[in-house]
Amino acid sequence: MKRVARYLLFLGLTTGLLHACKVGRNYTGMDVRTPEQFRDTLLQEDTTALAGIAGNDSLDWWRLFQDPILDSLVHEALRNNRDLNAAVLRMDQAAAALAISKADLAPKIGVQGDYTWGNYPIFFDDEPRTNVFGG
Repeated sequence: MKRVARYLLFLGLTTGLLHACKVGRNYTGMDVRTPEQFRDTLLQEDTTALAGIAGNDSLDWWRLFQDPILDSLVHEALRNNRDLNAAVLRMDQAAAALAISKADLAPKIGVQGDYTWGNYPIFFDDEPRTNVFGG
């Protein structure tokens, strides 16, 4: 009995939720009037240029506050940040490993040479040889 009641409750809630999402047959969407300045325009400039920030200055966000104490604190934090320093060193290490692996793709040219020098003894006998067999 409990199982049937639970099933009917689930079926009723599901039907009620689906019915709540129903839209009428003659539904027409709202006509939204947007100002001309926002209609189909693409932003041509970079947002950093609009903010008056150029180049790498966008990375130095704390300089916008023009506070020398904040500047010194951020500079000291960046200098003493061991995790950041280790990450920079790992990036350098990865760049070096990449350069080494790219070097393996380059054509290889090799030159080899070899020479030997030595004294070879030559023996001369000044004794006359006699041919026993008559030749």
